[in-house]
Amino acid sequence: GYMVATKFLMISYNIHNDLLGAAIEITPGKKSPNVTNLSDSDYKAVSSLVSKKESNHKMDQLHDLGATDILTFALSNTRM
Repeated sequence: GYMVATKFLMISYNIHNDLLGAAIEITPGKKSPNVTNLSDSDYKAVSSLVSKKESNHKMDQLHDLGATDILTFALSNTRM
């Protein structure tokens, strides 16, 4: 699990509902992203696994699309 975890990051961001489809194309995850409602009904929170090698490019793409509050989190271990 540790070796696999070193290859991925979790990315989290907020995105307007109108842009959700395009954002998910950028961060489809291993199976699918986690999409959560926010208190502002016009936006969703998205969490998804991304390859560590692609993470900076994905963050730039999301920013250019209009995503906000873009964060990445390191994984310490996994069972994928």
